[in-house]
Amino acid sequence: MIPPQPLILVADDDEMIVQVVTIVLEGEGYRVVSARNGVEALDAVAAERPALLLLDIRMPIKSGWDVAEELRNQNSPPLPIVMMTATMDAAPWAAEIGATACLTKPFDLDHLVEVVRRLVPRTG
Repeated sequence: MIPPQPLILVADDDEMIVQVVTIVLEGEGYRVVSARNGVEALDAVAAERPALLLLDIRMPIKSGWDVAEELRNQNSPPLPIVMMTATMDAAPWAAEIGATACLTKPFDLDHLVEVVRRLVPRTG
């Protein structure tokens, strides 16, 4: 029996970014779910813990900052987070939320794939 491919959660309120990232990562063999705001992101993590969270910082209802903080306060093992932001000085912000990596928008799709592959190897 073939094990399921790793699950990636894309949390971003920009529909175009979600669509493009989903198409690219599914093409690479990952399973992808999406959330349009921080509350949906936390619900998605609770429903099926992803292997990786691609997290926009500025989202409605609950920001990426709030999502990262809530996830850090949970007793489970840390969830790898890749911060996605248009902020030019993103590295200090990424460190502040405990992100494993950072992608500055607009990001190169090859770089996205490289980061995801490094953090979440595919099975099989």
